[in-house]
Amino acid sequence: MRSLAALALLACVCLLAARAARAMQYEVFVDVETEQELHDLRNEGQISERSFEALRALMSRPVDLNRSSRASLLPLPNIDEETVDRILRHRSATGTMNELQELVEAGILTQEQVRSLRPFVVVARAKRGDERRARGFLRLQTRFSG
Repeated sequence: MRSLAALALLACVCLLAARAARAMQYEVFVDVETEQELHDLRNEGQISERSFEALRALMSRPVDLNRSSRASLLPLPNIDEETVDRILRHRSATGTMNELQELVEAGILTQEQVRSLRPFVVVARAKRGDERRARGFLRLQTRFSG
């Protein structure tokens, strides 16, 4: 009987620990282009110190929409969990994105969201050679004059 109760307790703990990750909630719609504007939001009391630090970190190391995980996308401002999941499904279905505007065309983001996300994201293209790698041998001949 004890082992059954312990097992039930363990199952409850596991379920609570496995809660879905949540998007970061900011105090206002974040629409900044520079770190100075971010400082202004903090100094005016529109965002907390915690939000300021999270946004400053994102701005200094933008999230790559082509390679980032769900957990890396969740801290982005002005989007929720459902939007993150839609971005990931779109990326999965279409492969590499070439620009942020594609998410507007797909009906995932609004133009306002795209404008507000630009300082925090990049859309890195595949590096040359990532898509197709040459295989085989290369024979190189040189001629020396002398």
